[in-house]
Amino acid sequence: MREWGFLFFDNTNFLRHITLKDTHQLLDFCKRLGPSDCYHSAAYYMNPAAPDMSGKNWAGCDLIFDVDADHLDTPCKKEHDIWICSKCNAEGKGGQPTICPKCGGKDISKITWICNNCLDTAKKEIIKVLDEFLIADLNLNAENIFIVFSGHRGYHIHVEDEKIKKLDANARREIIDYITGNGVDPAYQGLIQLPGGVIVGPKSDDYGWRGRINRYVTRFIKEAGEGVLTEIGLSKPKRKLILENREFIAENLSSTKKFIPGVNGISWDLAKLKLTDWLKIVEAAIKLYAGKIDEPVTADIHRLIRLPNSLNGKTGFKTKLLRRDELDDFNPLNDTQVFEGYVKVKIKRSPRIVIGDISYGPFYDEEVELPMSVGVFLACKNVADIV
Repeated sequence: MREWGFLFFDNTNFLRHITLKDTHQLLDFCKRLGPSDCYHSAAYYMNPAAPDMSGKNWAGCDLIFDVDADHLDTPCKKEHDIWICSKCNAEGKGGQPTICPKCGGKDISKITWICNNCLDTAKKEIIKVLDEFLIADLNLNAENIFIVFSGHRGYHIHVEDEKIKKLDANARREIIDYITGNGVDPAYQGLIQLPGGVIVGPKSDDYGWRGRINRYVTRFIKEAGEGVLTEIGLSKPKRKLILENREFIAENLSSTKKFIPGVNGISWDLAKLKLTDWLKIVEAAIKLYAGKIDEPVTADIHRLIRLPNSLNGKTGFKTKLLRRDELDDFNPLNDTQVFEGYVKVKIKRSPRIVIGDISYGPFYDEEVELPMSVGVFLACKNVADIV
């Protein structure tokens, strides 16, 4: 009942609207045509081979989440991502400029790399979405949830549960908003000012977004530097107040319902933080710490998703299917290698990569012999040619 789709090394066209009856047909198809990437629909159809959606007769869809390091603010991008101007060959690290700062050219290519740091960040994010939202809050059965390393820069979650298969795009959008904190109103979650002027808020052990607001604000108070506090609009005296007393504030937030604890000593100064200030802090904390997911993927009830345990054509790594108890110890740059032996490659330009706990590179215009998995990775990333 699923639609299948495939990409190929020598053809940019996406072949889709394919029906495969069983595993044997899938394997035979891949052996004969050698696709670079294999996809199947998250949706189920009565007629999956129909060339348009109206003729497929939609019958339900798994709930899919995608967390990708590309969408996360990881400092390591400034170290290993490279942009190159095709006109003057100027290059730099980090974010890709719209125009070349040297010649003003607009034809700029980018090498988007991976490392353990960005992959660990994506893993932590997928664990948060899974444990904190899907299981703890939405009470989805862990037996029906499958985690998949994408084979490149992130992870997917497949929820195959009968009670969610019929949800339409709007219902899935509600789940997205819940996970990302979109539309959370702190007043409805218990952050209010009482008639006597005391500001109170939710406890850390309150259910759902109430407790989450307390925990996120506590973390924000502990971690935010002056630059962040300035960005959210706090005055210099209030920034100083928070920075000098962050441990006291965080301790009281996590142990009492009052956002402004006590009535003596330092607490008199804390009264200078008004409800409007706390609302700014809550908004910033939600933006920083709420779930980070690729929202269009979850909302799309016709989405094609990468086939678990196939190879990713951008890396040659295995798109590995995992259960929750395997995720913590999973190392994607070690545990997804399938190629053996060695191969000689001509490398144009390559940042450093660690595969199988061994560091390779950086390389620049050189020919080297490497383990097959490393050579295939560099070739798939279009920075090297196999000799």
